[in-house]
Amino acid sequence: KKGLFNLLVKQGVDTQFAIILLERSSDSLDSLKNALKRDLKIQGPMNADDNGLIFLGPPGVGKTTTMSKVAHALAAEKKHVNLISLDDNRIGSIAYMKDLSRQLRCPLKVIRKVSDLPKIVYREMGRGPILIDTPGYEYKGILEDIKDIFPSGFPVKRCFLMDATMDTQAAVKAWQGCNIDMIDSIGFTKLDMATQYGNLYNLSLLTGRPLSFIATGPDVPDDLRVPTPEFLAGLIIGGV
Repeated sequence: KKGLFNLLVKQGVDTQFAIILLERSSDSLDSLKNALKRDLKIQGPMNADDNGLIFLGPPGVGKTTTMSKVAHALAAEKKHVNLISLDDNRIGSIAYMKDLSRQLRCPLKVIRKVSDLPKIVYREMGRGPILIDTPGYEYKGILEDIKDIFPSGFPVKRCFLMDATMDTQAAVKAWQGCNIDMIDSIGFTKLDMATQYGNLYNLSLLTGRPLSFIATGPDVPDDLRVPTPEFLAGLIIGGV
């Protein structure tokens, strides 16, 4: 099992997690792959009865681009998408969102405060999925405001995005910087730029949240997929 241990660590799997994985598997690659698959929880972006998604995460992680990919995927299913942006300070972000709105022929609301959300969300959620973009530097405050303004529960799923190229320590710091009890799922971006994939396993275990999707490149809407445990386990052990 020493060779398998070295393989896992080389791929970026935490050493303690690697030891536990090998305790639960035999000395074959297939057995290790099956142990990884059992630990990986996958959940698509939305179920049929979900009202939408709000994308949260640190600056530069790719929230706006990922939201665009999800919006295109929903529009392709003939769903009436509603776009909301809480990022009213970045001119480039607003221009991008307006262009997306024109492409999909769907409404866009740019708002400043979370307190403006209820009147829009409750009015629009019966018409189709709502996708909400947020500024990266304020995700902790946004979650706290949501908790205060929606005391009976936020009707939109909260997805925390992380950059697949970040090391585990930086990603965990970003994760712990928010109200983690309010996060429903996680997603990984920039998978095409990552040189190892063990972090996907580390963070799946450390967050305890299901993985909604991975972004595999910059192209909209193509570079987005809901992975299978088989696919992720193959990535983590080196593309097998």
